[in-house]
Amino acid sequence: MPTQPTQPTRPARPTRRQVLGSLAATGGAAFAGACAAPFPAAETQQTKTPVTLRLVWQATEAEHTMATMNPVFEQRFPNVKLSFEPSSEYLVKLGVLFSSNTIGDVMFLEADDEGFFGFWAAQGMLTQLDAFIKRDKMDLNVFFPTAIDALKIIDGKIWAYPYKAFMARCGVFYNAALFQQNGIPLPTDAWTYDDMAQAARRLTRRSGADADVWGGGRNFGGDYSFMAITRAFGGDLYSPDGKKTLIASEPSRQAISWWLDRFLKDQSIALNPVIANPRVLLEQGKAAFATGYNPGDRRLIANALNPTGVPWGLSLMPKGPTGRRGGAFFLTPTGMAKITKHPDESWEYQKFLAEKETGVVMGFPTPISGQTSAHFGARKDVYTDPRVLNAPDMPPGVMAALARSMELPEPLGFAANFLAAESEAILNAEVGKAVKGEVQYDGGFFANLAQQIQNVLDKPAPSAPK
Repeated sequence: MPTQPTQPTRPARPTRRQVLGSLAATGGAAFAGACAAPFPAAETQQTKTPVTLRLVWQATEAEHTMATMNPVFEQRFPNVKLSFEPSSEYLVKLGVLFSSNTIGDVMFLEADDEGFFGFWAAQGMLTQLDAFIKRDKMDLNVFFPTAIDALKIIDGKIWAYPYKAFMARCGVFYNAALFQQNGIPLPTDAWTYDDMAQAARRLTRRSGADADVWGGGRNFGGDYSFMAITRAFGGDLYSPDGKKTLIASEPSRQAISWWLDRFLKDQSIALNPVIANPRVLLEQGKAAFATGYNPGDRRLIANALNPTGVPWGLSLMPKGPTGRRGGAFFLTPTGMAKITKHPDESWEYQKFLAEKETGVVMGFPTPISGQTSAHFGARKDVYTDPRVLNAPDMPPGVMAALARSMELPEPLGFAANFLAAESEAILNAEVGKAVKGEVQYDGGFFANLAQQIQNVLDKPAPSAPK
């Protein structure tokens, strides 16, 4: 396993992504019915002596899941006690625990940022799972293929196991009342980009220079957003190996320019950063639709619109010129610490979190649980479960659209040197200038943008904290 460098800081984004700076500095409700460390020899049986597994997790991510499912696991394995350790400063804590060799047994990981499973695998901090998978004859076909492909990005081996997953930035949430009041058919998966542009123009209402109601809004910031935007036209932010940027390719230019035209020329689809969060416009009744959001964000829309009685729905993004809808796969897998003294029990728990029942339960947190994440598991059969498809507080068709999103063949995108944070900061800053009308988005603009991002991708990453 090659040694890879430490993760970098994302200084341009005042969110959890900035936490990595301190890592380098320190060294290191709605559904009550849903309920390498040395690999052991194949003949070794699980020990029956008492074992406590430490589960290091992001706070607000799994409280309901753990409270509901951990007793089931402990009943199945009476000798194992689970110590769930959520932290609001999880990302700082994770780095410190890894670098000081005081990490627990099983931990929550992500597909980017400070919890990127690929980074920690490359650091040699995780237990490789292929031998466990082979020994227990695990059927990886129960998971979406995009999940398994994503987990193999480091060296073709599996260093983390599926837990939650979603297809990012591919949804169209809409206010059905505004469409109906204007005599415009509701968005469907058959929508085209022309249909979207025409609907946005017809739905926009202005008082002078100000928009009282935008036809639509688009999430226009962040690396995952631009992966989704460019892929719909046949482009991408990164090459498949993460070593080159494709942002200046003709398809990528056409894709980004299409959205800039809707904002700057048609003045019909709001874009951030001029509009801080276009999704909020939808929630406030000031936009007829919001695109480029995660279908899994259905809970946010429901919380905003259900109490007001506003009818709403969800479809997938239109197909672009190459027949792709765009999107970017995202997963939050679990990892087993290389230093764990309980590899068998840790592996059993990783398998347990990947079971269908756990994958269903995690998508229905109760309001009082403290869990805000409502994404489901990475298994195919989770999305065919009647409890998921018939979620009682969702409008008809929303959960079916969520399930369809998981079938999109859009891969995980990543920077091979783990410097996606720097690339994203440049991307947001430069495209933000175009959104604000400060620069022309011509060939020179895209060439300059590509060169800046490529300069980042060409950097060697710094050494790991000790």
